[in-house]
Amino acid sequence: MSFSGPTFVIAIIAISTFGWIQVVVTDAAGKVTEWSLEGGSPGILSRNGWKRNSLTPGEKVTLEIYPLRSGEPGGSFIEVTKADGSKLFYHG
Repeated sequence: MSFSGPTFVIAIIAISTFGWIQVVVTDAAGKVTEWSLEGGSPGILSRNGWKRNSLTPGEKVTLEIYPLRSGEPGGSFIEVTKADGSKLFYHG
């Protein structure tokens, strides 16, 4: 699943077990929803090129995710594409 509407990073949270990205997504109807997306451990993310400043709040991104089965706004991120076309991956 990927988001087709404007998607903006609102927070990047690195904790001891997993990294999280909080994003705000606007769908085609204009509805705004906040999503919580889990990634790998800080070690895995850093080995795949992530740094503390890889994303900044307010940055526009395109996301590829595995959504929650429940349909709630959350899941795991697979790939983040920044506005300049550069990509950040969960897996190498």
